[in-house]
Amino acid sequence: FNNVPRSLNGRPYTIYFSVDETGRVVDIRVQPAIKDAAFRQQFMETVREWTFDPGFTRDGKPIAAVCQVTVRL
Repeated sequence: FNNVPRSLNGRPYTIYFSVDETGRVVDIRVQPAIKDAAFRQQFMETVREWTFDPGFTRDGKPIAAVCQVTVRL
């Protein structure tokens, strides 16, 4: 992440999100909340750009998944 405000440097943040059947990130939540509005917007936009290979059922159909990632800014 670029231009991390000093007040956030070194702090861990846990990102909770879902990955839909196409591999896109949806339903993002961050704990603790990022109070700096401009950085929060940049952070959320960056996470929305992440893509993943979706999970599959045993019969090969793509499925959504819930994920959790902790980052230290």
